[in-house]
Amino acid sequence: MVCNAAAGLGILGEAMVEVPRWYCAVAHVFAVAFAVWLGLHLYAPLEWVAIFVVAAALSALLPYFRVVGFIGIVAGIAIAGAGAYLLRDVWRALSLDGLLSPTGGVLGGGREAVVLVLASLWLVLGSVFRTQRA
Repeated sequence: MVCNAAAGLGILGEAMVEVPRWYCAVAHVFAVAFAVWLGLHLYAPLEWVAIFVVAAALSALLPYFRVVGFIGIVAGIAIAGAGAYLLRDVWRALSLDGLLSPTGGVLGGGREAVVLVLASLWLVLGSVFRTQRA
């Protein structure tokens, strides 16, 4: 590929689109939220810790590296699958009242399901958006 110096950055500018500032802010908010959620699950089994570490790390790195977008798509799908597997016994007992109640009770998996869905959706949709930016 030959670069035409006389054309300046016009050709390069049309092909590459910057990551918007609002996207960086949303990614950082999700990174902090997943890190806090990880802190709440410090003594949880290793599977849960790994899910939230991956979600927090990818959310933090997503605005800076395009390749993280491709990794994020795969990780979002993997988190959805892992979450469905880890919560396999809880799905029948989930209800809207259980999700909104301030007490976790024995079936505290409702909030876990919401956070896993949120992590999966953010990583897939945010990563797809990121891969379309330079």
